[in-house]
Amino acid sequence: MGSFTIQTISTLESKDNCLACWDALDYIPILSTITNLVAILFKLIIIPFFLLPILGLETIQNTHFYTHLQEKSIFRSILLLVPILGNIVIGILDCCSNQEQAEEIEEFFEPGYLPNDEERAAATLIGQTAMNFDLLSEEMRGNYQIVMGALQHSIPDQAKYILSRASNALKANEKIVRAAAEKKPSAIASADARFKNDETFMRWAVSQNPTALRYGSEAIKANFEIVRLAVQANGKLFFFASDNLKDNDELLDLALETCPNAFQDASDRLKRDFETVKKAVQKSGLNLEHAPGFQDHGEIVRLAVKDEPQAFQYASLRFRDMEEILELAMTNDPDMLEYASDRLKGNIALAQRAVAHDGRLLRHLAPPLRNHLAVVTDAIRNHGRALCFASDAMRDNIEVVRIAVANDERAIDFASRRLQQIIAAEPNKKIRLN
Repeated sequence: MGSFTIQTISTLESKDNCLACWDALDYIPILSTITNLVAILFKLIIIPFFLLPILGLETIQNTHFYTHLQEKSIFRSILLLVPILGNIVIGILDCCSNQEQAEEIEEFFEPGYLPNDEERAAATLIGQTAMNFDLLSEEMRGNYQIVMGALQHSIPDQAKYILSRASNALKANEKIVRAAAEKKPSAIASADARFKNDETFMRWAVSQNPTALRYGSEAIKANFEIVRLAVQANGKLFFFASDNLKDNDELLDLALETCPNAFQDASDRLKRDFETVKKAVQKSGLNLEHAPGFQDHGEIVRLAVKDEPQAFQYASLRFRDMEEILELAMTNDPDMLEYASDRLKGNIALAQRAVAHDGRLLRHLAPPLRNHLAVVTDAIRNHGRALCFASDAMRDNIEVVRIAVANDERAIDFASRRLQQIIAAEPNKKIRLN
């Protein structure tokens, strides 16, 4: 039976019009009953239970007959099992469907245009999916009506694909390129090179979608008005400006309004300018990272840390050794203790305040304080499992371990092996050792 069915599929695919003939039988009583009974048997029984185990899914999927069966509704096949009545119902439904398809094809072309048969066939193919554009002949890929229709009826992500496969003549057609760029700015990369350097076209493209700037020529990226138009809408596009324009105060100010991180792309001159740096860190304290000349400047560092505690890590060692600056950072982000100077990490009073707030901060302290009884005790009272950051000696101190376990039984996992066994053996202790 397997060889018979394989031969049947091969026979059905031997000519391009075989499947069309197969479909045509849907309108002939009795014959439609036979062909659709075969289709149902193949779809529900023969392929899944006989052919699939023998040929494998990939081989089956590559056959036109399988694709045809998958696309054909099981409801349609069942209905056509009923002679005459089924044929009448399907005929009516297909007429309605064909009418809708004809209307869709008419909408594909510009009003008043009368397409020929080849153009209609191409429109039908693209109407299924724009990815079928590759299947068109070279003549159709150079046909204005087909390419314009494909662009207008495609989703944005397909615009670049369509233009990239259009003829060179259409890649140089401004209406076509505008239609593609309006859908997807990246389509400009597939257009004729002259558009990337055309000031009028690029100003239009950027006004439609600011990201079009990135696909312009170097001359366009050095054009103040066009770059200003893009950056005003999206500060991230400051990155694509020419080096000269990255040194422009006005453009940087515009970029910072919508993208505080745009400061990292500014020129070295602007990164050395006090007023510019001050505005930048007020927009985002993290900009301190990109202003090395001001990482030891009191006013700038305080403004940066006040806006964004994580800016503390970019301050100079002198400021990371200042308790006032550290406390300003730790107010909103206690983990900034990690970047404090060794002196502050070894300050007992500061350490006790920190671990009393969050015992896990014990991990950032200097080694001597992770072996300090009072500091470790304060930490584990706040968070029992902070015991894991304590020194080996503290994790082998039975009083410390008992305090930690009383706070969180899971802290026993971080005690020394010796104490794990002792505490687990104590009466009324239900502690599970890992």
